[in-house]
Amino acid sequence: MSIGRETACWKCKKAIRYHQSQLNSELKCSRCRALNRLTEQGAVRSGSEPEPGAGASGSSASRDGVKRPAYLDDVRRIARPVAEEPPPINSSRPANANAGWDVPGGSMPPSLPRRSAVSSGRAAWVIGSSLVAVLALGVGFVMIKAGGVGDKQAPPAVKESSKDSSSGVKPPEQPKPPPPQPPEPTPDEPVPPSEGTSDERRLDPSKTIAEQVEVHAGLEKTVFASSIIGMAEVDKKFFSFGSRKDCLLRFYQAFIERDGEAGPSDWLEKLRLLKLQALRSLEFDQIWDTRPLFTVRFPAGTVPEGLAVGVYVDVPDMFRKLITARPGDPVSQSNAVPVGRQSAPELQEWVDYNDENDSYELALDLRWNHQELLNLEQEVTVPLTLRVVYADKSEDKLNCSLRVRPIADLERYPLSIEYGAAINPDHPWVRRLINEINQDRFVKDQGMTLNGGMIKGMPIEDQALDVYLVWRSLKSRGVRYQILANGETQSQRIRPIHESMSTANAMCADGSVLFASIFEALAMKPMLVFVPNHVFVCLNLNPTEGDPIDFPIETTAIGDDLRSCPTISNEVLQAMVRRYPVLLKQPEFWNFVQAVERGVEELNEHHTNAQEALKVLDESKDAEAKKVARSRAALELDLLYVSQLRILGIRPTGSPPDLDRRYTYPKVKATSR
Repeated sequence: MSIGRETACWKCKKAIRYHQSQLNSELKCSRCRALNRLTEQGAVRSGSEPEPGAGASGSSASRDGVKRPAYLDDVRRIARPVAEEPPPINSSRPANANAGWDVPGGSMPPSLPRRSAVSSGRAAWVIGSSLVAVLALGVGFVMIKAGGVGDKQAPPAVKESSKDSSSGVKPPEQPKPPPPQPPEPTPDEPVPPSEGTSDERRLDPSKTIAEQVEVHAGLEKTVFASSIIGMAEVDKKFFSFGSRKDCLLRFYQAFIERDGEAGPSDWLEKLRLLKLQALRSLEFDQIWDTRPLFTVRFPAGTVPEGLAVGVYVDVPDMFRKLITARPGDPVSQSNAVPVGRQSAPELQEWVDYNDENDSYELALDLRWNHQELLNLEQEVTVPLTLRVVYADKSEDKLNCSLRVRPIADLERYPLSIEYGAAINPDHPWVRRLINEINQDRFVKDQGMTLNGGMIKGMPIEDQALDVYLVWRSLKSRGVRYQILANGETQSQRIRPIHESMSTANAMCADGSVLFASIFEALAMKPMLVFVPNHVFVCLNLNPTEGDPIDFPIETTAIGDDLRSCPTISNEVLQAMVRRYPVLLKQPEFWNFVQAVERGVEELNEHHTNAQEALKVLDESKDAEAKKVARSRAALELDLLYVSQLRILGIRPTGSPPDLDRRYTYPKVKATSR
């Protein structure tokens, strides 16, 4: 079959190429075909005279005897004038080859088909093209299904050369890279069950949710009123959520790396770290294991998919004053807390995964009445019932009881930070005592004023004078040192301020808490000094020039009776005497001098011992000597700033609402003028 033969358009005589299959169609160029379509649509009209050869009726006759409209001849004449027509390609044909046609000369096929033949040819071509397209789409779909949609395929292999293919030796196969493995969690970082594990199962619609879920009460058997009121924020921040490693790191960064406004020195930071390392198995673990105090626990293997619960508490009427939560109010975060795999940030403080017992713990807020807790003078047992209500209104009831310790019992925390809850600068009797000191006759006659740390740039002797005036006022009310045994390891009893003042008795811890409360109310900077089996108070006095000066006071000396006057070796006390010589006539002042001298002596002694132990740790190569030095340094000395405890969230416990009815404010017995 021949392809691409040449001929001339039978309208305009333009050279065109045609296929053998087009022999039965009208051979026209693209321009003439377009004009033909326009004329058939009526877009061109002409009223000119017909060309020669046209019939009387105004139409021209074709070779096959078909009459054509006369305006078609006008369109031909307007579209391409005869002068611009190219010469015919095949001019050797006889002139009568186009007899009966209305165009001058040219080479045309001997016969022309009708229009139906053109339409049938085009239809056949369209159908064939469609079949080919459908076949191509089908083949492509099969290839996509076989290779996977969106998968990253390896590049096509390079075709081997004819030499390799003829030898029949196959190239070695490239090993596939192993799939990436997720990083393994460290033992200290528990990972809750991830998506796709079998820890969550689907609920059985034929049973209630309560029948399919296992739940346990996670309430501590013994709780402390002082921890509920004063240590709640610290418990939440450092002990309640996260792994033990994370909690220990947060505690270290808060209490060791920074220390209130002053910041710890290098030796103090080392001592605290050693103390924390030595006691972490006792004090730190004791607190971390019991926080949060109130929870309900769901074993991970029994938690169904989409579990949401609300927890309510029922308390007998006689204990309704202690726990104020009403029966219809949830003690959980809401009445539909999701338990299990959840990622909502607002629920991270309520739902925690415990890796030790493989369970989810839901924290509870029992709505304690703090005023009633302050009224407790002895331990009380509170029975209660926890109701765990599910989405289908089924519920589990958990009967339990709590032993609540009174406000005077302090739960032991690492680094003895529980003292911050007992120090109360807002106690009503503290404010009353400061007012009475400022209105004392001796103070007014000597022109003295109780300013505390409120005035910047105050001379150091005036700051020390404020400390003495507080000492003088408490001694005049008969406060004495008293020793009481305390054999408990989980807690210690520290008298509240009103109990120490009303009974006029105070142990070393009681007296330190009392003095620190008054000094904090005076905007001074008190700190507690911890040495083996003892604690006393110390102040940072800020001179007008130079570094702050430590001013320790042995509070247990307040009840001593002097038999001889000590010598004054402390520079601050010497400056006080030079400024106020009248103080030498007061017995209370000499008792105060004795307390300061003993405090300085004890602080220097234990500081020296701690420095020697740290030196052994740094320089000695003997393992046994380093072990002894480490234990000695951990318990030798610690300084705890009260301002640091406030920054980190420890709050004073407060005072009972009926304070003056239950306790007697001490009166001044005798003072020197």
